Amino acid sequence: MKHYELLTLVSGKYAEHELEPVTTLIDDTLRKHGALIQFTNSWGRRKLAYPVDHNFYGYYIFSEFDCDPSTVNLINRDLELSNEILRHHIEIKVPGLAPLIPFGGAKETLSLSPREREHRGSSSDRPSESPKQIRAVVDQAVTDVTGDLDQKTSESVGTPPSLEPVSVDTDELNKKLDEILNNEIV
Repeated sequence: MKHYELLTLVSGKYAEHELEPVTTLIDDTLRKHGALIQFTNSWGRRKLAYPVDHNFYGYYIFSEFDCDPSTVNLINRDLELSNEILRHHIEIKVPGLAPLIPFGGAKETLSLSPREREHRGSSSDRPSESPKQIRAVVDQAVTDVTGDLDQKTSESVGTPPSLEPVSVDTDELNKKLDEILNNEIV
């Protein structure tokens, strides 16, 4: 038996409480083919980078399981035929790599087997960053990069006297982009 990871993308049209039957479907599919599920982790509803089958949001469900390599194709086929699952990916878990948990979140929904709890240690051993901290670091990096680009551009090309630099508020720009992207295209 080998150890595998499964990442499943489920349509965002479901409410959080309606997702349980889909999670059960995934677990039943794995068990039907003799897989031993180590744990399942729901990452919650996330905005997709691009629309998938006209869905702008989706739920990610991550699972780790042990199974015979000959049954992976059967699991793959059954997941492809499911109408509730938009996309999925099965991969062999590389030993020694850290668990795949999205930045700082979803630790409280992580349901580990006793074997996994022993292997990984307590959650207090792992550092966690809040999404606000991550956002602040990313915003600072963007500011540093764009500031360097503006300086290099003005030094190499020179600012024409008729054009004055325009300052744009990034928060206002992010709000406007979210507003545009939230209007779903039918």
